[in-house]
Amino acid sequence: MDFSWGTQVVALTLTFVGGLATVLGGSLALLAGTPNPRKLGAMLGGSSGVMLYIAFADLIPDSALAIGHPYTWLFFVLGVVGFSLVMYYIPEPHFDGDDDDEGHGHSHGHGSREERSGCENAEARHGPTKAGLATAIGMCIHNLPEGIAVYISCLRGLDVGLSLAVAIIIHVIPEGMAIAAPIYHSTGSKWEAIKWALLAGMCQPVGALVFGIAFSHHLTPFVLSAALSAVAGIMALLCVQELIPTCLRHLSLWEAGMSHMFGALTIYLTVTFVQRVLGVEK
Repeated sequence: MDFSWGTQVVALTLTFVGGLATVLGGSLALLAGTPNPRKLGAMLGGSSGVMLYIAFADLIPDSALAIGHPYTWLFFVLGVVGFSLVMYYIPEPHFDGDDDDEGHGHSHGHGSREERSGCENAEARHGPTKAGLATAIGMCIHNLPEGIAVYISCLRGLDVGLSLAVAIIIHVIPEGMAIAAPIYHSTGSKWEAIKWALLAGMCQPVGALVFGIAFSHHLTPFVLSAALSAVAGIMALLCVQELIPTCLRHLSLWEAGMSHMFGALTIYLTVTFVQRVLGVEK
């Protein structure tokens, strides 16, 4: 485990870059509209491969060696349960380009064109919609544990931390779209859309910073191994409940499996290269 100041700076930097990925997603939503579903599915499938490999081939085995299997799986389950509660009470936002069409379909059946126009103008004058704000708040809450996960993983090893950061960046890009699209639709302001995407994304480095300041003096080997087990649980749940189902909506089972395996193989080769060729140990 590397508790050096330089490693912590790198960890916080990666969480900051991850937060900026929401701005990238928001910008893509403003410039290009709905993302290509197949490309999005392939990216999320690859991300799930990266996350599950890190969780079960790296974090869990090392935690089991450090604190034993009973404690490892106990904290793994606690991570799953804790993040499940977050996802249950604060549903994660989704970007679906068909929502606008569905909304227009309903509007044609109710009221006159003038009434609909008046309602739309009134909504635009009142700034971001409740849906857009709820999306930003929901993503902010989801970003807090993800920022902590990247921070802890970097202490575990920069190779693992960097790989997890890249996977989370890919994951949050469509979430940035989920924030920016409804806000821009309701306000007509690109600044408002980007602002809320940025504020939500910055919860990732804030979570890592608060965790680092509050618990840096209490990160004993046992606590860190327990936290990594919980992080593995969070990553596994995120894959099973979010990434893989979304991937399967856009790709066939075979295509989703291949993208997942490609992600796992990529992280395996990356970690092997860093450790054996560059000589960087965990």
